[in-house]
Amino acid sequence: MRTASSINDDFDFSWGEEADNAATVINHPNRPDYCYKDIIANNSLPKALKSSRTDPIKCEIIPFPSSGSPFDQIDEIYIDDDHKALSVIKNIPKSLKLEHAQRIANRLQYLYDVSKEDDPDEIAISSQSMECFLKFFAQDERFGYPDIALTPSKNILVEWRIGPDQNFAIEFLSKNDTYFALFAPDPKHPERVARVSGSVSIDSVLDIIKPYGILSWILR
Repeated sequence: MRTASSINDDFDFSWGEEADNAATVINHPNRPDYCYKDIIANNSLPKALKSSRTDPIKCEIIPFPSSGSPFDQIDEIYIDDDHKALSVIKNIPKSLKLEHAQRIANRLQYLYDVSKEDDPDEIAISSQSMECFLKFFAQDERFGYPDIALTPSKNILVEWRIGPDQNFAIEFLSKNDTYFALFAPDPKHPERVARVSGSVSIDSVLDIIKPYGILSWILR
């Protein structure tokens, strides 16, 4: 355990709108894989804790997971959806073994910023949707880069389109649930276009779309 008085030279602490039961995550300046979590619950604390503050604030170092889902330990840090989303976005280049991981992180950061600017009082991106999104892309290292957008419900929506009749889109609804829609040649009658949509668990999506040849365009 360290105290804020011993690390004041390195950190500028900031509080959210509410000081009650506040929990603040501060990036470690020299260890990007670590963060600090403030574990003080005191309604007398100010909204902004300046670096000149001398009274000790107990802190603890919490390592981000080195493997597996970035959410494995993030839920143990008592922060809101927006802070969860930002922490995970920052960790995407390390947690996803994709050629386009940094590009995906940049796009999600842009969507977060735009969403927050449009609705400052609402969550920017659903953290459950983001968890489902990461589970999907963790299934295969060959995923190509899709179009990425946010729905009005703050869910992540991705789409691959290679033609008017070859299109696959998936919305990540919660930790394990998705809604997908596809246009693709009918497997038994290739001259016809199959239009298929529905709700399905995240671990079943690839098996369901495989007969329509979609993996040949979304995997590189």
